[in-house]
Amino acid sequence: MTISIASDTYISNQILCLQKKLHRLVRHASKIFTFLGVTLPTLGGSLAGIHYFADFGRFAAISESTASRLEAVENRIATLLAAPDDGLDYGCFANIARAPDKIFVSEIVLWQDVFGGRHISVPV
Repeated sequence: MTISIASDTYISNQILCLQKKLHRLVRHASKIFTFLGVTLPTLGGSLAGIHYFADFGRFAAISESTASRLEAVENRIATLLAAPDDGLDYGCFANIARAPDKIFVSEIVLWQDVFGGRHISVPV
């Protein structure tokens, strides 16, 4: 009987020791898993964003095209401002007022062409 009580005590001590070690391991591992649980989705989202918006050359070409067309409108405005007042009429001003609108609408169409075929999905 003494042997079985001693072995039971030994086994229960070993189980208790194992339980304490497991508790410490889980406590330390929870910090790592918390860090990874925040870091990995953030990193995945960042990489997906870079992949999604990685067409920088095309974006630059659209922006340069829009800038040059807006500069042409600016030059037309400067020409009208330098012209004598008696040669100006409402039609000149109306055409210049509509020019940026046409440019912006055409730019929106270009951006819709760029992003129309892209589907956003969460990297999981």
